[in-house]
Formats: sequence, C-alpha cells, structure tokens
Amino acid sequence: MSVKLHSTRGDTMVEVLFAIAVFALVSVLSIIVMNSGVNTIGATLELSMARNEIDAQSEAIRFIHNSYLSERELVSSSQNYSAIWKRIRDRVNDSSSAILDLTVTNCASRYDASSNSGSIFGRKTIIFNTRKIDPANPNTTVISASERPEVFQPASLNPRLIYGQGTADNDTTLRESFTNLKTAEGIWIIPVKSGTTATSGQPEFYDFHIYTCWYAPGREIPTTIGTIMRLYNPEMFEAAK
Repeated sequence: MSVKLHSTRGDTMVEVLFAIAVFALVSVLSIIVMNSGVNTIGATLELSMARNEIDAQSEAIRFIHNSYLSERELVSSSQNYSAIWKRIRDRVNDSSSAILDLTVTNCASRYDASSNSGSIFGRKTIIFNTRKIDPANPNTTVISASERPEVFQPASLNPRLIYGQGTADNDTTLRESFTNLKTAEGIWIIPVKSGTTATSGQPEFYDFHIYTCWYAPGREIPTTIGTIMRLYNPEMFEAAK
C-alpha cells in the first residue's frame, strides 16, 4: 500500500514584503488623514475662540460708548464714563495710514518695536479689559501699547486675554475671578478718525479696527481675522449745532 505525500507551498519572500509594504502604506495614509482631521478641528476651535475675543472687544467698545451717550442725556453732574471715553478719544490715530494690512507672513513682525511700518507699537494701539470696565480707573480699562508694551504679546496658542490677580502677581492662570489684564496675545485694536470736517474740526466717526494673528495647528502661514466697528462722535454733532 503506497502513501502519497502532499507538500504545502508557502508565501515567498517577495509576497511577504509586498504585504508589509501595503500595510505600512495604509497605516501611514490613515495617520495622515487622522492628523489632518485633528488639525482641522483644532483650527476651527481656535477660529471660534478668536471670534469670541473679537466680539468681546466689540461689545466693550459699544457698552462704553452707549453709557457715555446716556450720561450726556442725563441731568446729572456725575459723568462716570466720560473719563473712559476721553481716554479712548485721546488714543485715536489721526490718519488712515495707521491701519494695518491683515496679510502678513509672520505674526511676530507686528510686535517688532524697531519696525514702525508694520508694528503695532508704531501707532496708537489699545486693548480693553473686558472683565472689569471700571469708570473710576480708565487706565486699567483701556490698555495702551505705548504705556504698557509688555501687555501686547504674540499668540502662544490662539488670540486670547490672560488675566491675573494684581499688577505685582506673576500668576497668569486662567481663572474667572482674576480681573487684572496681564497679556493680550495675538489681538489688538487700532482706532482711527474718520470723516473729519474742516468746519468743526471734529471727526464724524471713530473706526475701531480689531486685529488677530496666530498660527493654527499644523499651519506655517498665519491665520488672521478682524473686524471694524464704527461709532459716531457726539462732539461733532454738538459742534455742528
């Protein structure tokens, strides 16, 4: 009685290497797609946070302006918000040449004090303490870049305001109870006069250009968004009467 032996053919080295190459390619492509998705989500989140900071600055400007206008209509010797409005008015740029172009190749160039052409320190730049609008202390409500240049810093993450407990406190932990503005990262405001008339010498409007600049996750090109808020000048209408 004879027995036949059947031999089983295995995979060759070429087939094994081909399978490994296909697995590696699929793995790399999956990681790339996953990282791209994570970066897109992160960039969208940072964009929303930047818009929130811009909206907060816009609301602070509008609140101060409306409060000042309301006080002017009241028969009262108390003018609490007039000091804040005067501080804003004294820090308005006279010419539209102070407006910065949003197209930049490097966010850090906006903070280069040696370059007046593209730096925020070469013009009247401000930021508002949105956590504490204090009519009795306009200097802590409206922060000027010429007076406190250390407050204005490039964004380490996304445009944001960082608060601390006091002027001598180095703790910059993000806490809601802190009301002292420590740094304004990647966000600033340039106010400009608009529509100045020769007869009254007063501008008809004040334009507040709110800028942001930061690097979104996985991107080497800066992300920049901004808005313009226009408020009329009540002194101009008084001078026209």
